[in-house]
Amino acid sequence: MGLRSLRISGSGCEETLSSGSSSECEEVHSHVQQDFPIEILPNLYLGNSTNSEDCEALARHNIKYVLNVTPDLPNTFEAEGCGINYLKIPIADHWSQNLAVHFPQAIRFIEEAMSARCGVLVHCVAGVSRSVTVTLAYLMQRHRLSLRDAFELVRSRKTDIAPNFHFMRQLHSFERDLGLHEHSASLSAARDGGRRARARGGGRRALRRVARLRHRVRPLERAPGHPAMTVLLSAASALALSACPPRPPSQPRPIRSALVE
Repeated sequence: MGLRSLRISGSGCEETLSSGSSSECEEVHSHVQQDFPIEILPNLYLGNSTNSEDCEALARHNIKYVLNVTPDLPNTFEAEGCGINYLKIPIADHWSQNLAVHFPQAIRFIEEAMSARCGVLVHCVAGVSRSVTVTLAYLMQRHRLSLRDAFELVRSRKTDIAPNFHFMRQLHSFERDLGLHEHSASLSAARDGGRRARARGGGRRALRRVARLRHRVRPLERAPGHPAMTVLLSAASALALSACPPRPPSQPRPIRSALVE
């Protein structure tokens, strides 16, 4: 699976040198994001810093667990004793950060919320990179989704997700550790095999249809160059192409010349 095909970027946040500049970079996204957390699965919410400070929204969604994936943002309601459980993962949106080492702790926290039948909000500054990475890791481990399938699920709920490339690499390694990479590859192979089988079956059906057309042509009209045969051959070509699309041309193999002593 190509990581670049999954990356929806444009922020350049991973090139920043400090957590402060990372937060400023993520702020660009937060202005265009919705003002409410996005429900990825029942009781699993993905959001930004604004969502983490919205007491009414937290209460409305029965969010009693908040996973704060930033080094700078405070656990807003922790000191107020309002019954919200917090977990803070102090990671910046930077290429040097190892978010994967926190996956087990973060996943356990989310599972604790699920077991309690409470909502859990996973947030960073903008809700596009760090919090998305943690959410993907949870979906991969808990629901046995491949990285691609987990990514597509989250993106179907929230279109502006963009984990930085280094976090995507960590997720790719996590996928291999979970044994999901081989599972994803086998599913792809099965899908490809099914397509090839359907193409072969379509080709045989096309040949049978051509044979039936040929029997409808009178013997004298089967001579090469006769208009009836021209129409028949054109129909045969169209059927064959529709059933079995041409393969892209293969690269010629280099010719190896023998050494003559």
